[in-house]
Amino acid sequence: MDSNPDRTDFQIDVIDGPADLFFEWFDEIGGCNIVRYGDGAGFSEIGPSQWTIQEGALIELSFDQFFNARIERLASYARNKIHCECHQALMKLSLPA
Repeated sequence: MDSNPDRTDFQIDVIDGPADLFFEWFDEIGGCNIVRYGDGAGFSEIGPSQWTIQEGALIELSFDQFFNARIERLASYARNKIHCECHQALMKLSLPA
C-alpha cells in the first residue's frame, strides 16, 4: 500500500471466486474514484469511495451492486450522448444551446 495526499494505492487479493470477475465488478462499482492499473490487481483511490481502503480491509461485492452500478453507468452515458447530440444539432441550426 502506497499513498500520497492525492491518492491511495492498493493491491487486492481475491480470496473467494474468480479474480477476473471480481475485478470487473469492482471496476464498475468503484466508479470514477477508483482506477485500475492495467489488467492486474493494482488500484488507486483518487477520490472518496464507499470503502475504507486500508491494510487488511475486506471488500465484498454482490451481483445486485454490480448490476445496479452497470445500469446507472449505461444510463448516464446515454443521457450524456443525447445531450451532446442535441447540442451539436442546435449548433448546426445556429440556435443557442
